[in-house]
Amino acid sequence: MIFVGKPTSEMINTYKILLNAQEKTIERLKTDNNPVSVDQFCRQQLTSHYSLATNHSSYSHSTGHGVGLRIHEFPKISFTSTDVLLLNQVVTIEPGVYINNKWGMRIEDTVLIKEKGEIEVLTKFSKKLLIISNY
Repeated sequence: MIFVGKPTSEMINTYKILLNAQEKTIERLKTDNNPVSVDQFCRQQLTSHYSLATNHSSYSHSTGHGVGLRIHEFPKISFTSTDVLLLNQVVTIEPGVYINNKWGMRIEDTVLIKEKGEIEVLTKFSKKLLIISNY
């Protein structure tokens, strides 16, 4: 995550909460092939800290989607999905937190769903906070 300028303590805390929710949701893919429940699980990780996470107009994007020949493909990992997560699918997990008219953040990883109980995170970008304060 890159911050330009000095992040507030609220921003840093939000990043930690969001990262934790995203990591737990990726782990959830090991045992859950229902995109609706994966989406709900991710949102529940945020609701204990942010009531906006259950307000679909504020957190309007899906938690993730399939990746293939195009960047946005099925399965859709959202509260409206009718899809099923299958072995050997590549999906994103990308929850976000948005503070109206102030700022927002999203963390995204691309994940391969392997055999039951196995996943592989394909994204190798560091999750360490990078603060560029002399901008």
